[in-house]
Amino acid sequence: MEKNLPPANDDLETVIVPLMLYSDSTRLASFGTASLWPLYMWFGGLSKYIRSTVNSFSANHLAYFPSLPDLVQDHYKEIFDTIPSKSILTHLKRELMQAAWKVILTDEFKHIYKHGIVLTCGDGIRRRLYPRFFCYSADYPE
Repeated sequence: MEKNLPPANDDLETVIVPLMLYSDSTRLASFGTASLWPLYMWFGGLSKYIRSTVNSFSANHLAYFPSLPDLVQDHYKEIFDTIPSKSILTHLKRELMQAAWKVILTDEFKHIYKHGIVLTCGDGIRRRLYPRFFCYSADYPE
């Protein structure tokens, strides 16, 4: 994987930082239908025995994905004089998810993804770090 990285103009050690992402709907109460769609991130280099324990605080909350508002169906009916089909609603939800990812993956992150970022690590050594998505586990918001 390191062979595919662009060459850096320095003698710093190159390090891949594996990122693991997870998102799924979370109910806000035991009654009603209120829910959120959080996105969490873990560093893949962290031991699974640490990463999987709740009190390790190893999960980093990145964002909340928006849900398609109910008003969309009303607006669709006003414009097209028919209710949206299931496939249209699925398409709109997919487009909303893609738009959210465009906000999450900022230009700054894309630059770091491509060129790396130089940081002083915990051992005091400066290294060039390249974040890479190793997995993304999500339940599609249907």
